[in-house]
Amino acid sequence: MIKITPHLSALKIIYLSLILAFSTLGFAQTKPKMTKEQRKAMLRDTLDGRLDASVMIDNTKGFLPIPFFVTEAALGGFGMGLAPVYISPQEKPIGDKDYIAPAVTAAFGAYTANKSWFTGIYRKEVIAKYGLKYRVFLGYVDYNLAYYKEVENGDDQKFDFNYKTIPIMFSLSKKTFSDLYVGLEYFNANMTINPNFDYELPPNITTEDFKKKVASLGGYLDWDRRNTIFTPDKGFRANLAYYVNDDWTGSDYKFEKLETFVHYFFPINNKWISGLRFEALQAYGNVPFHQMPYIKLRGITAYRYQGQATLLTETEQRFDLDTRWSVLAYGGLGKVFQKGENFSDAKTVYNYGTGFRYLVARTYGLRAGLDVAKGPDSWGYYIVFGHKWNR
Repeated sequence: MIKITPHLSALKIIYLSLILAFSTLGFAQTKPKMTKEQRKAMLRDTLDGRLDASVMIDNTKGFLPIPFFVTEAALGGFGMGLAPVYISPQEKPIGDKDYIAPAVTAAFGAYTANKSWFTGIYRKEVIAKYGLKYRVFLGYVDYNLAYYKEVENGDDQKFDFNYKTIPIMFSLSKKTFSDLYVGLEYFNANMTINPNFDYELPPNITTEDFKKKVASLGGYLDWDRRNTIFTPDKGFRANLAYYVNDDWTGSDYKFEKLETFVHYFFPINNKWISGLRFEALQAYGNVPFHQMPYIKLRGITAYRYQGQATLLTETEQRFDLDTRWSVLAYGGLGKVFQKGENFSDAKTVYNYGTGFRYLVARTYGLRAGLDVAKGPDSWGYYIVFGHKWNR
């Protein structure tokens, strides 16, 4: 028998308390009205009798308000928010046996320790009957982030900026064969930037950058064969995308980005799931400093390592202690290329860490938990719902 350590038990109690505290609002819209015993039964799995949100997600006819924490070091390391989320299972067309991701609708708002705040609405859905997927996002962001630039003595100097923007994104794709989707994505954001320092600007930044629009149109191929969009146990997702910013897209800049990633999951045995990640991003043209590629690894502050191109690989090994609890270990390497640098000259960064998960919705394959990670010059902690690689 596996012994559950005290901090895992504490998380379970906290999670159960949050679910019970907010489930009243969700169940208030469920018809017919249920008794207290029926509501409690909906928080238990019919297979093992343990805490599980699958039945609740299936039966709640409204938004479930979910509190969440912002743990990104670039935003101060701590923040709190609320996200009303509605997950809706999709009906499969007759004869279709493949996995179909549920529709997800969410609104959210959060405030962080460095006085950043953001709010927005998001919708993601698969229309299986027509072989279509779409994503829509609209928000408002007021955040404080640091930009790092190498100075004459070879050290990186930190420049703090405030960004205010209203990002809009729409993506639509069509299924071709074997779950390969071909799509278009449009992104638009009016940027208002203010420096939070009194010293001189870096040579690559001018005041003309402080009020401009970024607007990109991209085409992409997305091949998703994972067994769930939340916390996969097997399968892969491969994506290739090319984005253009130009006058005809509505942008004040002229630059392009080429991006690719592959996430692969496979079971080594019935308790050990191995994950492999590869990502590469290259920018071309007149790229503004706030749109430069950066390393995205746990334990490394967002935007800390930026360049003309980035390359990274990471592995994550998940070990299931029983049907609910898991522990994991992960580590990765990243390369940051400045303009004209070759592979050997590019800066190398790393990460490693550990964490745990609890299977909160068995039929959806949704796990949640906490990660702690170490980078070259920083630590980070992350509260994760689903999988950290999801995007």
